[in-house]
Amino acid sequence: MPSLPVFITNYEILRSQDYVMITFSTPTGEVVDGRMRTVEVQRFTLSHSRFVEFAAGVAQIAANIDAAASTGAARPEPRFANQDGEDHRANTSADEARPDLVVRH
Repeated sequence: MPSLPVFITNYEILRSQDYVMITFSTPTGEVVDGRMRTVEVQRFTLSHSRFVEFAAGVAQIAANIDAAASTGAARPEPRFANQDGEDHRANTSADEARPDLVVRH
């Protein structure tokens, strides 16, 4: 089954000494008692070291978005690369240094 993008409105982060579990929820479109009902759509667990790496990547992306918003710069087209930084799109050079690089681990 292919995964589809969903609009995430809620998340929960649970941690133990060695692992971190993140749960994402999305609105169902159903209103119950005046509140939008949500349903869990994805749950994943990371080792502590992988979570720290993931969190640093998210923080860097947030900083890049904030910097672009404060300067009024246009959003760059994202690049997709493997863990070694090799670009998977034929029309973009792998040696191009861009802060919006998406690295798959």
